[in-house]
Amino acid sequence: MSSYRIKPKQVNEFVVKPIRLAGGGPRPSPVPHLFKINYPNIGIIAQKQTGKTTVISNIIREITRANKAAGVPTVVIFFVDTLFTDPTYKEIVKRLHRAKIPYILERSLKDADGNDQLLELMDYLKACNPEDDEWARLIGDEGEREGDSEESFSETEIDSEPEVSVGSPVPFDTNDWDIIIVIDDLSQEIRNSSTIPVLVKANRHTHATVILSSQDVIDFPLQCLSQMQYMLAFSKIPQDPKNNRLARLYSSLSLNIPYDIFRALYEEATSSDRPGAKSRNFLFIDQDRGKFRKNFNIGYSIREQ
Repeated sequence: MSSYRIKPKQVNEFVVKPIRLAGGGPRPSPVPHLFKINYPNIGIIAQKQTGKTTVISNIIREITRANKAAGVPTVVIFFVDTLFTDPTYKEIVKRLHRAKIPYILERSLKDADGNDQLLELMDYLKACNPEDDEWARLIGDEGEREGDSEESFSETEIDSEPEVSVGSPVPFDTNDWDIIIVIDDLSQEIRNSSTIPVLVKANRHTHATVILSSQDVIDFPLQCLSQMQYMLAFSKIPQDPKNNRLARLYSSLSLNIPYDIFRALYEEATSSDRPGAKSRNFLFIDQDRGKFRKNFNIGYSIREQ
């Protein structure tokens, strides 16, 4: 086999320089202790009774608090089947109401007539960004799809059960709003949605942080997993030979470590803090940077022995 010696040599003085954007460019992450980039896609895989909703609550709280301190308005949009039965979700909504943070509550991605409410939301956000050519390319033209509603999403009535107070209609009349979109407890709808893969590709164009949560990795369309900057993998993901969901998660992500190291990280991160107690810990996967943590606050260094 031939061997080659590679030697670099400068041939001119031209250096690529970043464009200086008006207003200083993209706003940095309001919560760098949680997520290094702003407007991330956050995937969560969690069985019942693992503390997943509590983690979602903490993410919403940290982002909305930081945005409020920075003078950035935030709206939280829920597509969650258990909104009115899960005590933690009910408390999340009550806290948003007390903090005067607007929100929209939906229990499904589709309305009673079968119309795609997520698609209607994206059409409305596209209308708020008429000069964003890439956003328009990703979303397509309004009126070309069946089931499109002529009603503006911002004018839709916000429905609620008596247990939860409702917020004000969302004033999407400016591009200065940050959006948090939570999609949870909708495994079949997530699996079959053709809109979610578009959302996670286009979310940064509308200043949207997307939290996509389900109990099983197979609920996530493959094209979605590659767009998740962060994955939170809770305990009890099956690993038996005929149903190795952990291996499927590993193979669906772009990671720079072998599977046996990934599995060891998962086992260590999701282990219980006390013998015999239920684990509410998770493996935090930073897919873009190849970093791993136990929960948000304990990082791992991986060295070859």
